[in-house]
Amino acid sequence: MTYKQYWEDDPTIAKYYLKAYKIQEERTDWILWKLGVYGYEALCDVSPVLHAFAKKGTKPLPFAEKPLFIKDSVIETAKEKQEKENKIIENERLKAEINFNIWARKIGKKFNKEETK
Repeated sequence: MTYKQYWEDDPTIAKYYLKAYKIQEERTDWILWKLGVYGYEALCDVSPVLHAFAKKGTKPLPFAEKPLFIKDSVIETAKEKQEKENKIIENERLKAEINFNIWARKIGKKFNKEETK
């Protein structure tokens, strides 16, 4: 916020600048926390090698295959999403076919009973 904005403009602007500052600080804190988590995970993965009495040939744990904070649904490709949608559509079609066959049998039994009377 500039000097002129603070003294000459609408006073509510200061409130919004403060709110933006708090959001920015929260975001920075979150980023630094995630950075610490990744650093901690990296040290834990390497720790078997850093151990003073580690046996010869000890290897560190493999690096993580995917980010820790991204959900699996974000990583899915468009092809996987399309396959899931196709499976859902096929399942719904099969349900409808089964329900129709059940209904058709009931109606068939009803008509057969009426013909025998």
